[in-house]
Amino acid sequence: MKCVDYLVVKDTNGYIRYRHFHALAELGDATAAVEMLDSAVTCGFMSLQLLRQEEILGPRRLDGP
Repeated sequence: MKCVDYLVVKDTNGYIRYRHFHALAELGDATAAVEMLDSAVTCGFMSLQLLRQEEILGPRRLDGP
């Protein structure tokens, strides 16, 4: 668990945070997922191509139950 805590708290790699967003969304934690996505963008993740695909193929759990 220390490894996960380190990645979430100290890692500033936007892409890694973007991947965490997917994991959180799949786990059903929409609030944490959106916060992680915001953090990914803040840390420099700016792939518009991938973000545009999220509209179509992104985690459906963020849509609600």
